[in-house]
Amino acid sequence: MSRYKYVTYDGSDQILKEVRYLIKTFVPAEHTFTVLQKIDDLETTIDETLAGRADMVDEQNDER
Repeated sequence: MSRYKYVTYDGSDQILKEVRYLIKTFVPAEHTFTVLQKIDDLETTIDETLAGRADMVDEQNDER
């Protein structure tokens, strides 16, 4: 049994797209850019985390 679980977040791109829409719609204009930048930073972190997990699973499978 694998010690690392490969996790996918199907639909996460669509969810983030909708979050960005909500921010553009409901957040006051003077704060929109800052909030969207924070969302972009979090998306990068999520992508890097998922890539790292996939690499760990691949490495573990290669050891077998």
